[in-house]
Amino acid sequence: MRKFSKIVICVGALIMIILGMIVYDTWKDRIYFSLAVLFVTVLSLLWNIVAHNIMDKFRKKENK
Repeated sequence: MRKFSKIVICVGALIMIILGMIVYDTWKDRIYFSLAVLFVTVLSLLWNIVAHNIMDKFRKKENK
């Protein structure tokens, strides 16, 4: 499940960057949009790791 959610987040970011390259006209706008997408992707991946760790802790408590 962890691998699948990371793959989904990265594929979504890749699609957003490609769409940004198509939509925006100037290179400056494209670079800013790509950096914003990468920033949000990193935050999403970090939150994904934190959420999975919290879920694992609750599962360990339930199994005891």
